[in-house]
Amino acid sequence: MKQTRDIRGFTLMELMIVIMIIGVLTAVLVPKIGSAVQKSGEASSKGSLASIRSSLSLYYTNNDGKYPTDNLASLSPNYLPSMPVLKTPNYHPDSVLVMTELVPSDSGEWSYDNNINDVNFGAIRVGCTHNDVQGNPWSTY
Repeated sequence: MKQTRDIRGFTLMELMIVIMIIGVLTAVLVPKIGSAVQKSGEASSKGSLASIRSSLSLYYTNNDGKYPTDNLASLSPNYLPSMPVLKTPNYHPDSVLVMTELVPSDSGEWSYDNNINDVNFGAIRVGCTHNDVQGNPWSTY
């Protein structure tokens, strides 16, 4: 008489292979997810910078060719509802503050040149000297 084996479930070898496949997929995907989060923060900051520059342009037009000489508080609420958040992922905490300076420092804040005697008067930049994902310094945006 032939004995038949009742097969239910998976063998230990099959389970180990599935666990190894899940481990390999995890090892491949986790770094890519971290990079995607960093890129999204950078894209958010670039969009916010464009919004501030657009508001400065409107202010300049409406004020007879003059930029604000304060820390951009004069942009709210007529030109910007509020100062956008600056995100420099992995380098500085999020900030809405504006530092008035001629050259962007590594403050992690918006950097605005409010010196009327400077050639870059009215320039808004990112106050971070680190590099983004593509290797470009944040302060060059």
